[in-house]
Amino acid sequence: MKRSMFAVALGLFAAGAGAQQLDIGIAPVTLDQPSYVFDTGEQHKIRAVVVVRGLKHPFAVALLPWGDALVSERGGALRLVHHVGGAPGTAVLDPEPVSGLPPAPGYRNGGLQDVALDPQFAQNHLVYFTFNQAGDPPPADAKPPVRQQSRITLLRGRLDGHAVTHLRTLFTAGSGSTSGSRLAFDGQ
Repeated sequence: MKRSMFAVALGLFAAGAGAQQLDIGIAPVTLDQPSYVFDTGEQHKIRAVVVVRGLKHPFAVALLPWGDALVSERGGALRLVHHVGGAPGTAVLDPEPVSGLPPAPGYRNGGLQDVALDPQFAQNHLVYFTFNQAGDPPPADAKPPVRQQSRITLLRGRLDGHAVTHLRTLFTAGSGSTSGSRLAFDGQ
């Protein structure tokens, strides 16, 4: 049986040993309005509409064929956002995270990252995930103190209702300093 080939692009963004989050001079925004208009260096008057509230560090979105969405919370849970109407702000965040994924390790940048639907999702309900799991521990005498190392892992599972089943590890990278990953399918 001939299967279509796919390539997974894992974007590994290296950070220097002991690097801290940079203060880029932009204060976090409290989203208390239904929409916002932003100016950027490339474009003016970009309108952003709040679709749903209550997510913790949303990182990736996978739109399901029936209008709902899977949203990964960086280092946290996989959430389901239900589409309930056409007007902005009418989506509803499911109160319970989708079950079946590994628990998040207890360090910065650990846990769930990207989520992507299989190109044949409508038929097979397969979903791909990247996950930062604990890598080799840093040496105890490292100077300056070194962040916990991670291993980017590619997982695949089947979305069955409100759970991921048949979860399988497809690839695990070597240990390194990572801060994120992304998925892409070749030829799609």
